[in-house]
Amino acid sequence: MTQSSFGYFALQNESVPGTSPATDMSLFLPVKDVDFPVDVTFIEIMEIAGSRQAFSSFDGPVRPDVTFSTAFYPAGGMGTLLRGLFGSVSTAAVSGSTAKLHTFGDAVALPSISFERSDARASGGIIQQRVSGCKIESMSFSCAYGEDVNVQVSAQGIHFPTTPASKPTTFTYPTMNPFIFTGASVKIDDIASLVFKSVDFEITNTLERQEALNKTREAYKIMEGGLKSTLTGTLIFDDLTIYNKLKNSTYLSVEVDFEGDVADSMATPSPVKYAATFKWPKVKVSKFGIPMTAGEIMEADVEFSVQFDKTTNELVHCTLTNNDALTVYTAAS
Repeated sequence: MTQSSFGYFALQNESVPGTSPATDMSLFLPVKDVDFPVDVTFIEIMEIAGSRQAFSSFDGPVRPDVTFSTAFYPAGGMGTLLRGLFGSVSTAAVSGSTAKLHTFGDAVALPSISFERSDARASGGIIQQRVSGCKIESMSFSCAYGEDVNVQVSAQGIHFPTTPASKPTTFTYPTMNPFIFTGASVKIDDIASLVFKSVDFEITNTLERQEALNKTREAYKIMEGGLKSTLTGTLIFDDLTIYNKLKNSTYLSVEVDFEGDVADSMATPSPVKYAATFKWPKVKVSKFGIPMTAGEIMEADVEFSVQFDKTTNELVHCTLTNNDALTVYTAAS
């Protein structure tokens, strides 16, 4: 019986959308779990041919997906995934440091990515798969007190999983620790909030496979629709500040920050840490629940309605601070 912990998971941008890299993968991400489910639709034709059963059946469309969850490592593969989610990235040096600040933004077309997994490295194992022509459908982030920051990723692919001709010989993984709850914080209207016990948010691309009559069972490309986001949290019920935002239908901003290890210890005037920021500049409280149970502390569950901010021209502002060069996220096979 194979043990998947001895395998690997890798990803790489594609030079030509839908065309798998000709070389071995080089960008590795330690994931908690991964699956490459394939949905094959069969065509059955009911005919008058002496039976109530389908007389003919054929293989129909092939629709592969990629799903995985991972800790939030703030470099390498995570930056590539965030660019795949939003579409574009710009990079600037952090003042007084060699560290870089990457800002992710909207784009007309999303980059196309290949994903690869195996249950073993150099030799042995049962399965080795690569799915090409993938675009990021959604990324959800979850952080609760006492836990790590978990990231769940979903992507749509074009081609049925293939078996690469070879396996990578060198595996380079993130050297920094992933984000955990001790580096997480929440701001409401740019003021630190001390009452959030957990926060969950998801950013989603509306994707649609373009399936045309071109003598193939696979889509020829994936088109991008709208970008949406959801945001929820659980907080200690200490006051009515956020509840009153719901009552008065007031706009507010929400910012979730993650901070981790030191990225540049020599930076001036102070060391620069690995960091990630997600800010929703224009939201409203859409639901505020305060369950009361005898003998228990009251907590509140809050849901936000995320809206597009015409002033900043953003739905959500996302940045990542690390030591990566821009080419790490933009280089293709």
